[in-house]
Amino acid sequence: MQSPRSLFPQLRKLVQEHPRLTIATLRAGGVWRGGLRAAVKVRQHRAISMDELRHVGGSDSGPNPMEHFLSSLAGCICVLTPALAQDLGIEIRNLEAEVEGTLDVRGFLGENGVKPAFYMLKIRVRLKSHEPQDRIDRLREEFERRCPFHYMLKETGASLDSRWEAIRPRRGGRRVFNG
Repeated sequence: MQSPRSLFPQLRKLVQEHPRLTIATLRAGGVWRGGLRAAVKVRQHRAISMDELRHVGGSDSGPNPMEHFLSSLAGCICVLTPALAQDLGIEIRNLEAEVEGTLDVRGFLGENGVKPAFYMLKIRVRLKSHEPQDRIDRLREEFERRCPFHYMLKETGASLDSRWEAIRPRRGGRRVFNG
């Protein structure tokens, strides 16, 4: 598995050399494809399909926007955590993340007093590491402090149940990330 390529040292150097780059503006565009389908695109990457489930009128040709949101949080965990581990000198050999969100669709339907947002999220992260659980907890705390998705979710008042577990690698396993 490839190292996270020193994300934070490179970013710190870039910001030091070009202070105006501390503010990032990201863009995405979307096109309605009929029915409840859309195609969204970011930079030069291929379009990502979005659709709704059949039982709510979609054709289920892709994940719905809220599922994409959850997958973005899972992706952020998988991209940011190895870089944080490297920055903190915490060894991890692999990681898997699962994210589950619960929302009340009445908010989406416009019912007063019901937020159109996730009210509960479960985050489960399993890391292969010889590190003690207190170091894994430190890594989780740093992720929660620095991840934009986690911050946005916390600001909604959602209940966040985040559990990170270290799984001991088998002997002879190769070292992947090390500080």
